[in-house]
Order: sequence, then structure tokens, then C-alpha cells
Amino acid sequence: MDNDELLEELRSTFLEELEEVLEELESAFLRFEKDANDNNTISELFRYFHNIKGSSKAIGFDSLATFTHSAETVLSKLRAGELIADDSIVSSILKTIDLMGAFFQEARVGNFDCTEMFAPHKKVLDEIINADDAPQQNNGLQLFDDEPVAKVPEQPVEPVANTVENEVVQSQQAVDEALAPKPNHETSAVQSKQDKKEDNKSVEKKDDKSKKVLTEETIKIPIRRINDLLDLFGEQVILQSSLDHVMESNLEEERVY
Repeated sequence: MDNDELLEELRSTFLEELEEVLEELESAFLRFEKDANDNNTISELFRYFHNIKGSSKAIGFDSLATFTHSAETVLSKLRAGELIADDSIVSSILKTIDLMGAFFQEARVGNFDCTEMFAPHKKVLDEIINADDAPQQNNGLQLFDDEPVAKVPEQPVEPVANTVENEVVQSQQAVDEALAPKPNHETSAVQSKQDKKEDNKSVEKKDDKSKKVLTEETIKIPIRRINDLLDLFGEQVILQSSLDHVMESNLEEERVY
């Protein structure tokens, strides 16, 4: 089977499955029409469109793949709560399913490119998608309709005299810190050395204790267990010797023949 025959068989199988999926889509849409806010139904519709998009793209039905991608995006935004399922969106999903049924009829007679048929409604779906992403305009007075622009508070200007006075105070503080008595670093250094020695002694004691614990740890195994292990080892040696003997005998017989 060459590539063309394989592609033709894949497309035929896809159209058979598409006919069944369209029936399931219509049933799911009836539930969506009754309760357009049901996340389970929205997710079910989303999976149908997502699967059709992927399968149609794989077998070269690009117009169907592009069209269902727009419907899939609308359902994705509904599922994420970025859109509200009003009457216009419900109608657009119904129109999408109807056009997919029309594609099925066209594809059965060999017309796989339905870009022109999909174009008007794909534009509607894309407008629904982009309407949610459109930025709000700013009229220069407000960022949003109900939120005024926050004014930046004016910072008071500090008088020059106060600035000079502050610099004098800071200079006096620096002089006082320089003349203040310094701590005796030699005494602290001696004390720190003594502390380090005591810490080292305590660490050495802990190491000695841990070494003693390690040397005193033992594993107790019953003699019966040791004898069983020796017996198993002996049996393993005997089996290995027997296997080697059989292998050597087979090799000698092959050499004779």
C-alpha cells in the first residue's frame, strides 16, 4: 500500500467516525442549550472539537481543522470563565455543528476544501474570541468607567535651613561615634579561642562515643540460618558444575558430527 492509498483509507475512516461524532455533538449541544453554564457539558463539547481538529489536521483536512480550532477556542474561554454563554454564543456553537455536517456531505463527494463555506462563520467565532481580549480605551480622565485616575500626592518642599541643620546634626553624631571607647578586641579574641577549645573537646568526646557505639554493634544470626546458607551455596556449586558438564558434552557431540 503506497502513501496515497493509505491517506485515502485514513480519510474514509475519519469520515465514518465523523458521522458518529456529529450525532454525539448534537446530543451534547441539546444539554448545552438547556444549561449553557454546565462546565461538564462545555468540557465535553470542547473535547469533541479538539479531537476533530487534531484528526482532520493530520489527514490534510486543513479547512475543517482551522474552523474547529476557532470553535474550540470559544469553548476553552467558556470553560475558563473568560466568556459568558449568552444566546449569541449558543447560536454560534449550533451554527458550527451545522457547518461541520455540511462539510461531511461535501467530503463524501471529494470536496475537502471548504474554506469559503466556513469563512463567514469563522469570522463570527473570531470576533467572539477577540472581543474578550480587546483593551478598554482611556479618555484621559479615567482608567475604567467606574475607577478615577489616582492623583499623585504633592511632596512638601523642605526648607533650606532645615536641611543645613540636619547635616550639622549628622556630622556631630559621626564625631561622637568616632570618639566613643572601642571594645577590647584582645579580650574577646582570647575568650573566643577558649570557647573554640571547649567546643572541640565536646566534639571529640562525641566522636569517641560514636566510635565506641559503632565498634560495639553486632549482628546476631542463628547457627541454623548459617548452616542453611552453606547448604544452599553447596547446592548451587553442584548445579553449576552439572550445567558446565552438560555444556561440554554437547559441544563434543557437535564436534563429532
